[in-house]
Amino acid sequence: MAAIQTIPIINRTVSLMTTVAEHPEGLSAKQIYLRLNIPPATCYRILRTLVLHLWLEEGPEGLYRPGLGLSRLAQPLRAFEERLDVLKPSIAQLVKKTGLSAKISVIEGTWALAVARCESDGPNNITTPVGTRLALARAGSAGVMLLSQLSTEEATRPLKDLSPERRLALLREAKEARRTGLSRSYGTDQATIYALSVPLKMGRPAALSLVGWPEDFSSTEKRKRQENAITSFRDSH
Repeated sequence: MAAIQTIPIINRTVSLMTTVAEHPEGLSAKQIYLRLNIPPATCYRILRTLVLHLWLEEGPEGLYRPGLGLSRLAQPLRAFEERLDVLKPSIAQLVKKTGLSAKISVIEGTWALAVARCESDGPNNITTPVGTRLALARAGSAGVMLLSQLSTEEATRPLKDLSPERRLALLREAKEARRTGLSRSYGTDQATIYALSVPLKMGRPAALSLVGWPEDFSSTEKRKRQENAITSFRDSH
């Protein structure tokens, strides 16, 4: 695998910003360059540049803290988090109604990233920790639903390493999910895990999934009931 090409000064800048963000009380320039093991002159140039753009602010005591200029960059994330907060009570009701666990996934590069979850009260519920990443091609109904929200060209990129047959099959599933607004994974990726997914309006490709065991979908009636519950949620949100 080819080495990932990166820019060293940007890597240092990101590390510096991350370090400052982890210390809201503020850090001096000396504390920063000692923590990061970078030349003092380089550290000062990065700091002055970030202060100029309001990404950092320097207090009268010489300590650096995140600046207000970052608020412009964070605005889309705040809107996303606000949308999550609005949805969470309704998702909790959906979980209670169906007895299934729920998760919200978004696209992060070629991955399906879990950004929220709500577990059922059952003794053996299926959990997906927030932050879990699965390759879109192997993320079951959530991956298909996320791919369905991309153009064919965009959806093909994360599938390029698959066999032509598997890639075509997933693109067909994504097309069908786009048409119906529902994707199913009844043990197709993991034999003991069943899931349903619908798209979510989050300002970016997102999917809500209900996840359970085979017995939660063991009859046509049960499957229909779970599908009706999640599609009703989709249509009302």
